[in-house]
Amino acid sequence: MKIAATSDNHFDVNKIDENQMAQNQAEYLLKQHVGVYLINLIEACSTWKSYRN
Repeated sequence: MKIAATSDNHFDVNKIDENQMAQNQAEYLLKQHVGVYLINLIEACSTWKSYRN
C-alpha cells in the first residue's frame, strides 16, 4: 500500500484555488494508487490560528 503525506500547502499564501488544487491532488493520488493520504493538520491549524490573531 502506498502512503502519501503533506503539511500546510500554503494555498492561501500562494493564492491557489483550493477547490481546483484539491481536485488535482485527488486525481494524482488516484493515478498513483495511494491508499492512505496523511495531512499534517496540527501544523495547518497552528498556521491558521496565527493568521486569525
